[in-house]
Amino acid sequence: MDQPLIRVAAAEARALIAARWLDHFGSERRLGEVLLHPHQREAVARLRALLDAHGGALLADEVGLGKTYVALAIAARFGRTVVVAPASLRAMWQQASRVAAVPVAIFTHEALSAGARIGERPDLVIVDEAHHARNPATRR
Repeated sequence: MDQPLIRVAAAEARALIAARWLDHFGSERRLGEVLLHPHQREAVARLRALLDAHGGALLADEVGLGKTYVALAIAARFGRTVVVAPASLRAMWQQASRVAAVPVAIFTHEALSAGARIGERPDLVIVDEAHHARNPATRR
């Protein structure tokens, strides 16, 4: 049954359209204290589909688009998550994890190269700056 048309103010119509559009990708808007932008929520939806279909995914957006929060939004759906990142990004990941309210265990590329062990098998592994994991100058 079709619903009757109802007149509303332009501002109300814009707000309704925006709310529908923001919910289009089926991802949550909030991640702890972080409000995910539409492009981040779209990335979360695409990555979830790739993880379901293939067991892995690659996110290679430009600097400044919020890849860290996209990764944490994915991690929120998993149990034990391990982040492997350069030592220089450890504090950034700790802060982002706290603000997003998504707990992660952080290991650095350098520590793993020196023999550190992750221990219990994680449910999800996020590798930040993956090009550091293997290149002609490393033995990783």
